[in-house]
Amino acid sequence: FCYDEDDFNADNHVFAAFCGRGVRRGAASAVRHTHYGFCRTVSDNWGLPPLGQASREAPIAEPWI
Repeated sequence: FCYDEDDFNADNHVFAAFCGRGVRRGAASAVRHTHYGFCRTVSDNWGLPPLGQASREAPIAEPWI
């Protein structure tokens, strides 16, 4: 799940939660991620080639077992 309520503030945060098999319970990331990294994570998970800017971002790795 990923929710984005942009308030046009430079310190804007987005909530994202991963659930299911293979997700480490209670994991939290201190790393700053972008929407492109989120898109890369989703495309890698589904075995799809990353699109556009997502191809230059690393996928989110912290929550996985």
